Amino acid sequence: MSNVNPNPERVLAIPVKKSDPVGLYRPLRKFVATKYSESDAQKVESILETLNNCRRDMVERGDLSLPMQRDCLVHYFKCLCMVEPLFTAISSDADADPIIFVWYDAFSSERENGVSSQRNSIQLEKAAVIFNLGAICSQIGASCDRTTALGRHLAMDAFNAAANFFYKLWKVFAKDVSATLDLTLLFAESLHRLFSAQASELNLQQRLHHNNTNEDASSAQQQHQCAVGFESVSKLYRMAFDLILSDSAATKLVGSFDESWITHLSRKVKFFEGEARQRQSSILPNSKRPKTLSLVQSCRLDHDAESVTEKLVRGICCMISLLQSCLDHDVNPVLEKNTRKFCKSRDMSIPKHHRIPYLDLLLSEYSSFKIIDNGKLVSSPWNMPPPYPINLAILSASSFSDMLAIPLKKSEPLDLYHPLHSYVALEYSESEAKRVEGLFQMLHKLRSEMQRDDLSLPIRRDCLIRYFKCLCMVEPLFPMTNSPSPPIFVWYNAFNPQENSSQHNIHLEKASVLFNLGALCTHITLSCDLTTDQGLHLAVDTLNDASYWFFILWKHEAEKASATIDLSVNCVELLREIITAQIDELKWNYPPSHCNSHSYRSSLPAYPVAQHYRKAYDMSTFGPLAENLVQSSIPQFLESKKKTCLVKTGSSVTEQFLLGYCEAQSLLQEGCQTSCLDLFSVVGSFKIKDGNLVANLRGSNVAIVGDEVPGDHTTTLDVGILLVDARTLENVSNFVTYGAKESEKVELPLEVLAAGSGYRFGPLSVSCSLMDSNNNNNKFMEFPFVSSPHKSLMVDLVSTLENRFHSHLLPSTLPNHVRHYQSQTGSAQASLHIRAAHPHSPIDFVLGSWVHSELPTGGSFDITSLSAYLNTSTDAPNFVFEIIRSSPTTLILILDLPPRKDPVLWPNYLQTFYDDTQLDAHRQALHTLPEVQPYFSSSLFIRAVSSPTGILVRIQTENGGQERMEEIIAKHLDPVSKQVLEIWLDKCASANREVGDEEREYLKKRDGVIRNKTIEVDLGSSFPRLFGPEVANRVLDVIKDYFTVS
Repeated sequence: MSNVNPNPERVLAIPVKKSDPVGLYRPLRKFVATKYSESDAQKVESILETLNNCRRDMVERGDLSLPMQRDCLVHYFKCLCMVEPLFTAISSDADADPIIFVWYDAFSSERENGVSSQRNSIQLEKAAVIFNLGAICSQIGASCDRTTALGRHLAMDAFNAAANFFYKLWKVFAKDVSATLDLTLLFAESLHRLFSAQASELNLQQRLHHNNTNEDASSAQQQHQCAVGFESVSKLYRMAFDLILSDSAATKLVGSFDESWITHLSRKVKFFEGEARQRQSSILPNSKRPKTLSLVQSCRLDHDAESVTEKLVRGICCMISLLQSCLDHDVNPVLEKNTRKFCKSRDMSIPKHHRIPYLDLLLSEYSSFKIIDNGKLVSSPWNMPPPYPINLAILSASSFSDMLAIPLKKSEPLDLYHPLHSYVALEYSESEAKRVEGLFQMLHKLRSEMQRDDLSLPIRRDCLIRYFKCLCMVEPLFPMTNSPSPPIFVWYNAFNPQENSSQHNIHLEKASVLFNLGALCTHITLSCDLTTDQGLHLAVDTLNDASYWFFILWKHEAEKASATIDLSVNCVELLREIITAQIDELKWNYPPSHCNSHSYRSSLPAYPVAQHYRKAYDMSTFGPLAENLVQSSIPQFLESKKKTCLVKTGSSVTEQFLLGYCEAQSLLQEGCQTSCLDLFSVVGSFKIKDGNLVANLRGSNVAIVGDEVPGDHTTTLDVGILLVDARTLENVSNFVTYGAKESEKVELPLEVLAAGSGYRFGPLSVSCSLMDSNNNNNKFMEFPFVSSPHKSLMVDLVSTLENRFHSHLLPSTLPNHVRHYQSQTGSAQASLHIRAAHPHSPIDFVLGSWVHSELPTGGSFDITSLSAYLNTSTDAPNFVFEIIRSSPTTLILILDLPPRKDPVLWPNYLQTFYDDTQLDAHRQALHTLPEVQPYFSSSLFIRAVSSPTGILVRIQTENGGQERMEEIIAKHLDPVSKQVLEIWLDKCASANREVGDEEREYLKKRDGVIRNKTIEVDLGSSFPRLFGPEVANRVLDVIKDYFTVS
């Protein structure tokens, strides 16, 4: 007779360690500037600022949700690893400012009894952060609803992550730390065993639930798996229990924290050891055992998923496992050993992930760390969602033609949304289909985007990666045997386009996407400037990336696809051989500038480049592969290389930061970033909300309603003189706040462009059709999509400004296609209003705009703005007003008079326009409201150009709802905004200012820099992608006339 599992609902979680605040930016930057150079300090100051901000948020912010705390800690840990060499140097420098880290024992309620304080000890800091990551994951696991299969799976994933973090603490980070008891090796190991036991127990519950609801439960295989499960769980609980009891201090500490812990663990040990003994006879001999991973690693969902969301989560887990199996060599030692053996027999290399990922650091919109001009390192805030800015200027048209660009596969257009939606509605219900339609829409959108030849290569690569992940998510729905109209994937041979393969098989789709990812990377290589170290690093890394994708294709999908010969195992091996040869050739022909060519080449492996090309040539000349490649350039390329290569036989502070970044990436990938925890992340692409699997606005950059994947986001748009980085809109108020109410969440990706606005969420739609020109003059003043108080405020502001300067302003001469336009689907609309002034007026022009987008989920997003630019006849500030509403209860207000002269150099300027006018009183008045919080841009430049009295606030009315928000607009924002505008009209625009020739030249130069930045760098690069070249050119030609400073 079986025992009764004691309190199966209870799981244990641990608190995080607390720390005292410490400033990191100033001492570290000072040290870099002193020991290296001021130039080096400028190159890494963004990393140092992010490091400082992350630690401040980690220690001081008590309002962060558990997933947000995890995101912050992960980002901080990456920064820590990057700056670790600085601490090593500081420790040996008597003149350096000391940095004192103070950490308290997580289990001690009295701080004085559990404090660790060490000078310049980054080892203590890293150990404490790893501990807290494990603790946060344990709390996430404990907070999951474990009464459902999905909740149990999410909890398992969280406990596995906690176990892996404490394993790293035990094996790596606690070894060199002399700190509080919670950071000792014994305690770290006990926590690793504990959370491994809890993850295994939940997995065992899944298996038992499956057995109780399926007819095959009595099979020997099923009984064996359950018996092994009980044995594994019992051993883990026993080890955790014995470790704590083996040390009196640990026992006392745990008892003082929660005296029920010891009793709970004792009962768990007794129960599972009893069950394991009773089931021992069910364990099969090795020859008959099923070939599966361990319980903790498998973490499968119930076989009969309770909802389609669970099936798609299963797809997420399979995708993560697939990608990590090609990176993490410890996940499955047996599989890894066999893979290495097979690769060795064919002289194939396995891609390494410890290299510096220049491709992502330079060109991916999804890497929050970036290398920009002149080797400068920058980091986005931890809670800033992608896409992150990239600089496509690093790519040239073609700098090394003697490289092979593998052609991409082409595919027939395919509607994926309707067959997937219909199938889920048929197999489950219409309500279940509604739950995941956001994913299906994104999948369909990404498939259309991934084959667009007009997208930049890096953006197209990002699109392919996102599509591949989405494919893995929906894979559990295939084969759609019961569907009346399953999707048919049609792909053409990359080397012989007359041949194609047409299948219902999703593996054909996955294999083709992987092929194109690898091929696309070879095209990026052609655009790298190999005369620079950065370009060479990028080229080599891009080829490594190509090799990686072809490796996944070879290892996982090639044999399942049964398609054209370009997807065959033999062809993929050939392509990887060519790529390996090209990598070696690049390293041989282009030694880094800081290396001696002779010594550098002598350090390279003694495997001649020619032999790689010879082997590839031999592979290409036999069998069906030779017949198919005859139409491609590969035979001629290899023939040429076989001849020409026969003759070839044979740190800065930023580099230290990059090596640290790789260390962090490597550690976090090794089981600590588990399959489903990113579903909780504030920057993840997808998230689970109320049982629905939805696309996360803040983690996505693909507009569902339009026709564009956003491109280069290297700069910002401007609002008057104030520049605001749109992607910090949390950074639109964390835009979709984790745990917010249903009505306040935007579930689907939305990216909006407000022409002339300081905020941009990428493209709302790229393929714009001009609207009917009737009544276009009145469209702007209608503000048709905002609430009554919001509209009333905008109309009053515009009317007040234009009425006051009626005699100064000329009628609007904007063409109709600029005044109002909409997306092709009609779900997004925008209106632009510009009026220039008479030559003798101090006003240059007035600009207003509104943007509205309807989301497929029923929500909407609105931006309304008004700016007034003065000319060089006066030095008075400009006027900027903007309201951004991401939900009925979330609003960001920008209200400022941005200075046009430096208030420090001109103190009377500060006195006249900001002190005497008492502008700061209006900002202070708004901050008395409990719903109002400051809004901080991540850009130091933005903060520099805003005024000291600028009102940049975030307003959230979760408790009071939309009614409270409208009340705040009507009773607070309305009067404050009008009062500030009146001050600008009376004291700035109407002020009689004497401006000399020298000052006029200064103003002309300063204003010109801001406006040219908007036109040349931002609008000039984004408009063609947003609206197509023809429409964009017409719009930009008109706007440039107004932005020219005279």
